[in-house]
Amino acid sequence: MSFVGLRSSHTRYESQQSQLYGQVFNMEQLSFAQESAKDTLVQVQVMKDSAKALKKEFKQMDINKIEVHRIALFVDHEAVA
Repeated sequence: MSFVGLRSSHTRYESQQSQLYGQVFNMEQLSFAQESAKDTLVQVQVMKDSAKALKKEFKQMDINKIEVHRIALFVDHEAVA
């Protein structure tokens, strides 16, 4: 094989290697994007569950009791001051 033939083969090899590196990079980017999407779905589900729990807790709260405690704290604070 001549020098020109070797040089041409080497250039093709480098081109193929560059394409392969590009494909690997793209696959890694896709994998990262998929993992990010999965993480986002988990976070959204946790937020939904938390919102449900908060709504349930708010329904169980007695506003009158909270107001009585708030007034008692205010009175205690005034007595100390």
